Amino acid sequence: MKADGQTALEQLLTTEARLDALLQEEARQAEALVQAAEEEALELERRLEQELEQVTREVDARLEAERNARLAFVEDEARRALLAVQALTPEQIETLADWAVDQVIQSIDGAPA
Repeated sequence: MKADGQTALEQLLTTEARLDALLQEEARQAEALVQAAEEEALELERRLEQELEQVTREVDARLEAERNARLAFVEDEARRALLAVQALTPEQIETLADWAVDQVIQSIDGAPA
């Protein structure tokens, strides 16, 4: 019976050692999976940051182009207005001045006292 007891104890110890080894291996694999997931998340974050930077650069470039286009339009309109004013004859300037004076007088006459 003693021999059987030692065999059972030996089997129990052997089984325990195998289970401990399996548990350690599973823990290593789990750690490797966690590390791989963390590395994958960091890589994804890096790629998303690069994409965001690219989109930001593109939006900034479009905004700059739009601003430049609007500025050019305003400058062109100002040049046209200046040319139109410079092209006025003295008679047209006098007519415009008379009109402006009439507008001021009308606004004063119509203003509450």
